[in-house]
Amino acid sequence: MKLGVNHKNGRPWSLTSWLNKVVPVPGQFSLEWDPKGRQLIIRRQGVEFWTSGVLKGDKFEFISDESKRMYNFTIVSNEDEEHLVYNDINQGGQSAWFLSFEGKLLTFDGSYIVETENCNGHSTDGGCKRWLPSCRSRDDMFDKRSGYFIQGPEPSFLDNNTKLTMNDCRVTCWNLCGCDAYTFLYDNQTGCKFWVKKGEFFQDLSGIIPALYVLIPKSSQNVEKDAKSDDGMLELMNSDTFTTVNELQNDRKQGNDLRIFSYKCIMSATNNFSLENKLGEGGFGLVYKGIFSKGQELAIKRLSRNSGQGMLEFKNELILISELQHMNLVQLLDSTKSKMLDWPTRFSIIEGIAQGLLYLHKYSRLRVIHRDLKASNILLDENMNPKISDFGMARIFQQNELEANTRRIVGTYGYMSPEYAMEGIFSIKSDVYSFGVLLLEIVSGRKSNNFYHTKHMDNLVGCAWELWKEDAMLDLMDPTLSDSFIKDQMFRCIHVGLLCVGDSAIDRPTMSDVIAMLANDSLTLPSPEKPIFSIARKAIEAHICEKESENYSTNGLSISNMVAR
Repeated sequence: MKLGVNHKNGRPWSLTSWLNKVVPVPGQFSLEWDPKGRQLIIRRQGVEFWTSGVLKGDKFEFISDESKRMYNFTIVSNEDEEHLVYNDINQGGQSAWFLSFEGKLLTFDGSYIVETENCNGHSTDGGCKRWLPSCRSRDDMFDKRSGYFIQGPEPSFLDNNTKLTMNDCRVTCWNLCGCDAYTFLYDNQTGCKFWVKKGEFFQDLSGIIPALYVLIPKSSQNVEKDAKSDDGMLELMNSDTFTTVNELQNDRKQGNDLRIFSYKCIMSATNNFSLENKLGEGGFGLVYKGIFSKGQELAIKRLSRNSGQGMLEFKNELILISELQHMNLVQLLDSTKSKMLDWPTRFSIIEGIAQGLLYLHKYSRLRVIHRDLKASNILLDENMNPKISDFGMARIFQQNELEANTRRIVGTYGYMSPEYAMEGIFSIKSDVYSFGVLLLEIVSGRKSNNFYHTKHMDNLVGCAWELWKEDAMLDLMDPTLSDSFIKDQMFRCIHVGLLCVGDSAIDRPTMSDVIAMLANDSLTLPSPEKPIFSIARKAIEAHICEKESENYSTNGLSISNMVAR
């Protein structure tokens, strides 16, 4: 192969890259021989991107050491042409070079001749050319990360030019002051998406959100470095399970402003995890009340050795709670406090939970599917306002995503929708199903999984259906509500609950519909269908238990005298 100039017609001999790895049309990069400067040049859209350094003897300064041992370079110069010739010492003079769409020079077996990974505009190492905009620091860098910006997941603008490569996207974002991230627009990695002035970036650990190339300022890199060196903050463990906080500290790299406490601090706050401080127990493990030296109260989860959950769920919950601002307070439907929850209070709680789910599904910065909505995950503040908690199993959806599928089914018996329990399909309608079960629990004051009725079947949903058919819905009501309930409101709640637990996800209402049904007495409600899935739940649970890769949380409700904040 020749690299040089044909003096007869003035045309250069050069090597040109593809547009990208799947589109074999001329791309952005070219490799040329500069006779005057006696050097190889890689250009990006005609602008110098990398240079080899001057040829000295038969070697170049910025060609890799391995390539220096592999090739002999000679210059041929006469009146007709001037070009560089390279010969592979080990191949008897036969060789072939390949210029990638990223501007890297390789042999056809994939070995690097020139590595241009650091040619990002601010480095001159290895022959890279510098093109640093005034708004960028020398050590700013792009890093590939999955997540979302605090001001929303949608890009600020698009460039649908199919001739643009990822390198074009990077250069544009680098030169555009205020650009926070970029990625490709089309599946063949052409076109560009840009995020500009979107605020703080939060890493997503679910694996659902596609990765972006996020600008990491030098200042953030220094913070991360300092955080790593703070040995006093790198200890978080307990007797049941141990993990260093390297993984959690790495989340600071990923944009999550997580405050980390030492194990000594946690031990002091919980009185060495004493039983007197125990608030409850879930699928993750025990939950303890903690009090810091300045009087701040908090709930502390301690992972149990027997838990099916682990770091993924733990980190997932930390990120979502830090973003959605839910606090751990007291548990709903505590068996010793049911008399405190008269009908107006319970109806207010039902409406509050519905509003919270609507926020998660539609109005939050993220579109969140909770996947483990149940009584023990609803917390009350001092005014009995409900807050949804425990986001360890939650998943984030893109705004245009309707449903997802998983082979790892998580959640709690009695609250799982049929399509999720049997096929692993989950969506906002999965949460609607769980809400329906929870609504019936609030009305009846009884748990779905430990339900017994003298005349009807031994699960709450099936019993509610039978009583609705017989127009005997008052038999489902918690007897303690006899002095405070509003009959029409009570019946409407049971009706809405039955609509929510329908077998078909398509037929279930959205949370917007649920709120409208609960608030508007004049709104005519459709008739619910017989919930076959719930009636046959025991057989379903037997089927589910046969699976090997599942992870369930418990629905244990604890007794606590903790005062709401």
